[in-house]
Amino acid sequence: MSWLLLVFPLGCGFIGIITNWLALLMLFRPLEQKTFFGFIKWQGIVAKNFPRFAKMIANVVENELIQMDDISNSVDIKKQLLDNKESVYESIAKFYNENQDKLPKQYQSLVNDDTLKMFQDKIFDHMLLEAPKAFSLFMEYGQEKIGIREFILQRTLKQDPSIFEKLIYAVAGREMKFIIYYGGVFGAALGFAQYAMFTSGAAGWLLPVVGCIVGIVTNYMALIMLWSPREPIYIGGFKIQGAIPGRADELLESVQGTIAQDFLVIGELAALMIEQITEEVIADNIDYHLETAIPRNMSDMQPVLEQALTEENKAKLKAYVTQEVLKNLPTMKSQVETFVDDKFDVLAIMRAKPQASANEFMLFMETVLTSEPAMIVAYGGLFGGLIGVIQWMSL
Repeated sequence: MSWLLLVFPLGCGFIGIITNWLALLMLFRPLEQKTFFGFIKWQGIVAKNFPRFAKMIANVVENELIQMDDISNSVDIKKQLLDNKESVYESIAKFYNENQDKLPKQYQSLVNDDTLKMFQDKIFDHMLLEAPKAFSLFMEYGQEKIGIREFILQRTLKQDPSIFEKLIYAVAGREMKFIIYYGGVFGAALGFAQYAMFTSGAAGWLLPVVGCIVGIVTNYMALIMLWSPREPIYIGGFKIQGAIPGRADELLESVQGTIAQDFLVIGELAALMIEQITEEVIADNIDYHLETAIPRNMSDMQPVLEQALTEENKAKLKAYVTQEVLKNLPTMKSQVETFVDDKFDVLAIMRAKPQASANEFMLFMETVLTSEPAMIVAYGGLFGGLIGVIQWMSL
């Protein structure tokens, strides 16, 4: 019978390890609902609640991590224009040369290299003056039509739910393994009690009962150890803290990295914002420049402007430029998407802010991951009981 002194602790230790592993696995897997043994149905809690997770991520991002203003403030639009002055001048020259025949006839004869250079200088100076306002209005329009929250929500819903499992295990994998191994230690301790009961003549049916108890208790403790204690407790020089709260800062950093890489693809957001630009928006913007901004910024050319920009010419110019902009929006969208992806570092923008707290994210995760503890504990007991039956039948 002495060999049983090893069999029972090893058996219960195995139950503890397997049921704890199962408890953690059931938080994330399977991704789709499946039926086991013909009657047990289960879907990972995270996968089951994935739309809620997506909304939570979108809220946390917009409320705590990054807003449209953070992106706007990270851009020195005047510097971007100055850095690309040569290409801007080339675009102005191209437009000027392609459309000089549309000028009033009395001005066409004046077109030469000197007037082109003056035209480039004036338009570029005008752009420098108006760019900050134009960029701000564009960002406000994008926020109104799309917004970071809605963009993040839709991007998140396209992700595989397993992304959260990878995120948590990447940060707290060591603590997760400890929880699993702890189940084995606790189960082995109960195995000695099981051995004592059996050798004292207790009925064999108590083996599955003890196995069930091991599965229930170890699963319950696994769920508790994920979150408790929330604040660190030091015992004999060892720090004891819930697996996830103990990694809150690292988890927040990982969340930020995941958002920057998978959720907030800034180039795609910029492209979607450009897609929202309508003919009416373009026409209104041209009106502003023709009626207000150009006369104000080019007051030294007022006599020429008054002759050139008659109401008839304004209408023609407005119609022409509106259609040109609409025609070139797809090319503009592609260029902006490439430029933004190359120049913007979303992760750096987020981390340049005063660091947000992970509390909202942590609270929501705890609420969801502990939403069905009874089922996880019950399955642990069922699995432990089945192993106990196997023990009983083997002796």
